[in-house]
Formats: sequence, structure tokens, C-alpha cells
Amino acid sequence: TVSLGANPADFDTAYLIGAFWQNPNISLNGNRTLKAFEDGEDDWALSIRTVTLNWLQSNNNTITYSYTRGFGQFIEKPGPTIVLKQNTAVNDTTPPQLSAVSPAADANRVEPRTAIVLQVADSGLGVDINTLAMRVDGNSVQPEISGAPDAFTLTYTPTVPLPFDTTVTVAVDGCDYAAQCISGASYTFTVRSPLLVTNVVGSGVITRTPALASYPVGTPVTVTATADPGWTFANWSGTSSGTTPSLGLVLDQDHVITATFAQDQYQIITATDGNGSGSVNVEPAQPTYLYGDVITLTATADPGATFAGWTGAVVGAANPVTLTVTGNQAVTATFTANEYALDLTVTGTGTGGVDVAPAQTTYRYNTALTLTATAAPGSTFAGWSGDRTASEPQLNLTITDHLHLTAAFTLDYYTLT
Repeated sequence: TVSLGANPADFDTAYLIGAFWQNPNISLNGNRTLKAFEDGEDDWALSIRTVTLNWLQSNNNTITYSYTRGFGQFIEKPGPTIVLKQNTAVNDTTPPQLSAVSPAADANRVEPRTAIVLQVADSGLGVDINTLAMRVDGNSVQPEISGAPDAFTLTYTPTVPLPFDTTVTVAVDGCDYAAQCISGASYTFTVRSPLLVTNVVGSGVITRTPALASYPVGTPVTVTATADPGWTFANWSGTSSGTTPSLGLVLDQDHVITATFAQDQYQIITATDGNGSGSVNVEPAQPTYLYGDVITLTATADPGATFAGWTGAVVGAANPVTLTVTGNQAVTATFTANEYALDLTVTGTGTGGVDVAPAQTTYRYNTALTLTATAAPGSTFAGWSGDRTASEPQLNLTITDHLHLTAAFTLDYYTLT
């Protein structure tokens, strides 16, 4: 492969020169095959063959040779070369030009690790690659160079970040093949300020002090994490870490930090009170609840009791009732014991009385009573009627509601003889 440092179209004649043996077949870039020697030379000899210009390329040119019966080779060192000839000299009086740059001239907020790319072009004989030199802020750098003599591209990627908040000057030197040169052609751009990027995991907000759109390098900043209701700040992570809500930073680098908030778990504690008994049901029934959960509380009185109302996180007598969880909360259901009356009546033609044990004005649910009917002389107990019926004078019962009982006595009649 032979690399040309010029555009073949700018020349009048091209020659392929090399030392060959046994007259091999030769082709350039896959074009028509020709013999190394027009006269059939079969010993080591120097060959100079004129080749068609449009077979050639500005960059790499591939020379292919072939032979038969073990004959037909070229000398490796030196190998074949291509010579371009121009009968009329090009009138090249214009030096190379800085034709394109990236970042753009006078650009702002440029990334610190951005690649610096510039193009040096020449409309005449072309740029001599060996004369190209690049400087960044006065320091020589080694860019990658690509392209052809009519326009070479120089690319330099900083090995360390460019300083924040600085103006960078890029300069280039170079000459063309007519010895026309540019010296110190330059342009500038400005590197951005350091970044402060904040992220939230969970639910909360981050505030900055001072709160600026951008921060000059070296600015001290305090970031503060504030949890939303039902959440607790857990920690900072990223380019800086910590477990307290306030975190101090110095903007001498890019900072990307995350505030993580953990969701709180709350307990709902229920209790009962009062001289009655009952229970409280919670739906949904869970060990803990999250902020904003809505639960339903239902109070159920035991037999002989009545629900009186709620106290604590819920107040009132509505049943069931809903509660929105806002923290650890306690609710008490009050139940009152029912009081039942015993209504006794004595009737019949006879007389008598009833003894009640225990003797009270009212009775609570499940109270055991003993009623004993005693007939007066000349009378006989006839039986019980009402909410209970019995014929024996003594009646044992349990209070479950209001009771109405009647004791009947009959008058005794005697026969005279």
C-alpha cells in the first residue's frame, strides 16, 4: 500500500517505479492490469511505468502484483512507489485556513471532557501534515489527525477535565506544500460551571442554600432534605453521603446526590371502656398502616350493653366510623351496661307476698334472681304467670331483659263439721 500526500487530480503525470524480477502483472486499486516491463525484461531491473491518473486516490493506494510458475516478484525494500509530476506549477499563494472548529468559537457552557476538533484546509497544493501543531491554553497536545492534504481534521480529547469556569484558547500552526503558513490561528470557548444535580427516592423535597441557577466553581452550598408527611429522611448518597437532613457541599466538582426517604409505619391501638362490654373491629386488619390509609372502625356491644361513643383519634357516636391514618393513633370505644327492671304484681282472691333476692331497683344483664312467694294465712299460692310460668312458690331466673311477673294467691275455704 502506498499513501499519497496530494490529490492526483492536481498533477499531469503519474509513474509507478519499482525493481522487479521476471516481469510480474501489476494493478493499481483493482484497475486494469499492466506488465512491469514493456520489453519483457526477465532479470532484476528497475521499472518505470506511466499509469493513468484516475487510477489513483489521494490517500492509500493498493498495488497488487501476480506471477506464474514461481516467477515475477518485486524487491521488498524499497518496494514500488508512485511519483506524481506536474508540468505547470500551481500558483499557490494562499496559506492554509482554520476552516471549522468544535466547540464553536465563543461557545459557553462547554463540557469539561469535550473533544476539541478543528479543521485546517488548503485550496492550493495541500497542507503538509508534518507541519501541523496544536496547542490548548499554550500547551502542546498530540491530536489525532485524519483527512487529506486539502483538509486535515485534528481531534484532541482531554485526558483530564478542562477547568470549570475558564476560557480555553485553542491554537494551530501549519504550512502547505508551497511553504505558505499560518501561525497561531486561534479561537476560544468557555467551560461550564460545576453542576449540582439532586434526586429524590421516596417522598420529600430538597432545598438549596443559596438557590442559584448555576454556581461558580468553589461555591459552598447546603442542601436540606425535608420529608413529606408519612415519610422520614433516611440518607444521602452519590458524590457525597450522610445521614443528617442537611449536607454541606463545595462546588469544586460536579455533584449528583440522592436523598432517600423511608415510608413510616403506624399502629392503630383500640381499647374499650365503660361499665358495659363490647369489641372493636378494624378493617382492613393490619399490624401497621401507612400515612393516608383509611380504615373503618366498628363497635359491637355485647348482650346487655350499649355502645356509647368514641374517644381518642375519633370522637362521636357514629358507628361504624372511618379514620384517616396520620400517625400512631389510639381509639377507645365506650360501652354502658343496660339496666333492667323487674315488675311484680300480686293477684287472686287470696293474699300473700313475694320476696326477691337480691332486692334492687334495677338489674344488669345475667343477674341471677330468686323469687319466693309466701301466702298469707288463709290463702294458698296458685302459681306464676307473665314472662315466666311456674307452679312452685320459689322461682329462679336470670335477667336478660325487662321482666313482668304475676304471683297469684287463692283464698282458702274451710268446711265446718
